[in-house]
Amino acid sequence: MQKTVRRFLARYWGYLALVVAVVGAIEHLATVAVLVLAGLAFLYLLVQAPLVCAAPGREGPCRNNSHGILLGCWIRQHKWQRAKRLFISQRWSDLTRSLLGSAKDALATISALIAIATFAATAIGHL
Repeated sequence: MQKTVRRFLARYWGYLALVVAVVGAIEHLATVAVLVLAGLAFLYLLVQAPLVCAAPGREGPCRNNSHGILLGCWIRQHKWQRAKRLFISQRWSDLTRSLLGSAKDALATISALIAIATFAATAIGHL
């Protein structure tokens, strides 16, 4: 049981940090802690959150596991294909499908936006 909880927290710690940051921002708790937690959650979502690769291939989108919104799966060509698609998008529908394609991808994308909003609101509110 304890090993399962530890493994779960190791994989999904960024979502927990985001929840704590949002609650801290709503309750006007330690500003620095909220900023750090929101920033860490955003970094987690960019490079560590477990997602689906979804890089375009001959047989449809890649279904391998990947890490974060920016990184692709273990295949060398897919590594930075997601990041490239974020900044150089020829078709907005492909970008939207990549970011919101599965439930895990949609959760990570929306959580990243919430992390940015929490960070900005706390920083602006502290000024």
